[in-house]
Amino acid sequence: MKALVFAVSLIPLAGTSVASVTEYEEIIYYHNDALGSPVVATDANGDVLWREEYSPYGSRLLLESQESDC
Repeated sequence: MKALVFAVSLIPLAGTSVASVTEYEEIIYYHNDALGSPVVATDANGDVLWREEYSPYGSRLLLESQESDC
């Protein structure tokens, strides 16, 4: 069996061989911006799993939900 990773355009990004199939399969959709940087991941129901923002020069910006309670 072969597992494929797809971008929003449905072009395979990577392929790896799978030794066994598990009972539980989770599908995660990665949504990229115009430059190809991943900005949102959603599950099969459309629920947001995580969200990312970048500065104009590509540095990751820390979102309020990612800050620690120090």
